[in-house]
Amino acid sequence: MNYRVLNVFVLATSLCTVSVHAEEGWTFSLTPYLWLPTIKGEMAFSIPSGGSGSPNLETGPSDYLSDLNFGFMLSGEARKGTWSLFGDLIYLDIAGAKTNTVSVNLPGGGSVPVVDTGSETSVSGTLLTLAPGYRLYSSARGNMDLFGGLRYMRVKADVDWRISGPVGAFPATGAIEEDQHITDGIIGIRGRIRPASGKWSLPYYLDLGTGSSDFTWQAFLGASYSYSWGDITLAYRQLKFDLGSHDLVNDLTFKGPMLGASFHF
Repeated sequence: MNYRVLNVFVLATSLCTVSVHAEEGWTFSLTPYLWLPTIKGEMAFSIPSGGSGSPNLETGPSDYLSDLNFGFMLSGEARKGTWSLFGDLIYLDIAGAKTNTVSVNLPGGGSVPVVDTGSETSVSGTLLTLAPGYRLYSSARGNMDLFGGLRYMRVKADVDWRISGPVGAFPATGAIEEDQHITDGIIGIRGRIRPASGKWSLPYYLDLGTGSSDFTWQAFLGASYSYSWGDITLAYRQLKFDLGSHDLVNDLTFKGPMLGASFHF
């Protein structure tokens, strides 16, 4: 496994060694985790000549781990009684990820597929989710919280494209850099199911939202094993943004396995 990814996980875990002094009635948890999604997206770039390029990008962990400059993933929760506040933060800096296919949107409309001859995309981004919640249900068999909040994403992309030949005003080679901020309101449910007594449980999460996005959603389902200090969770997670026609990102999907360690205080 890429040593930089392991260093990120160790760094995030070390944050949990700091002692937390909680008020009576408050409980806290911190979860450093590692998520290795396959990333699929359609990105659009305006160029001075009036044309635009829309590279369709797909890359997986085996492609981008060698190009990962830095990554950080951490979630946390503060809870008192039936009320809670949770947050999730991801930062990634990926340099030189190869694009699988490239199509070019013409100034007068329409899209022409082209042969890619070595295009690369560097992407850095921050994803932050913050939401208060209220516990609707709790029993020995599980619990469910209803929440509403915000999801913010900033993505900065630098594309160095190389295609087999020019298409209209769009040149065969070139480079462009753009920056986009996306803010969405979200509502959802989260919690865990305990199918039997013991240390195993099934954490789940689902949210839906809109704002800068035409539509966004996120979901995960996992299996968790409890210890005296917290629990270990293995899950499958998917995050989707449908942005319509924007300057940088039209459509973006992250999906893949996630492994985390939750520390409870």
